[in-house]
Amino acid sequence: MTGIIKRYRYSIICFIGIFILIAIPGTMIPPVPTFSEWLQWDKVSHLLFFGGFCYAMLADVCRYRNYKLAFRHMLIIFIISVSYGAFTEWFQHLPFIKRDGNMFDWYADILGAILGIPCYYFIHRKKIEIQ
Repeated sequence: MTGIIKRYRYSIICFIGIFILIAIPGTMIPPVPTFSEWLQWDKVSHLLFFGGFCYAMLADVCRYRNYKLAFRHMLIIFIISVSYGAFTEWFQHLPFIKRDGNMFDWYADILGAILGIPCYYFIHRKKIEIQ
């Protein structure tokens, strides 16, 4: 068990960090007065969180597989990230969270996942062998 935790530590840290951030009750988040201000920090934060989540999962998988990466790994990581984004938006609809999950946040999560994978690839392309 500790081997799995050690192997996927970056992914686990990102997963838990995102969950903690989305579980903060809406009453503890300061209100944002205008739509343009809301759009700037909210969507960018979703994009960065899920881009970072994909990046961390790729780092863990590449390190474990000795930097040999197949397309199926990237696809699985993308599906995990998008699914987790959908879960977080559903979770925010629960009454005790007092937040509103919405499709536009999920779209930002998807975009972050889409950008996180090529970002990792371009930063580490000299080490990665695509199979």
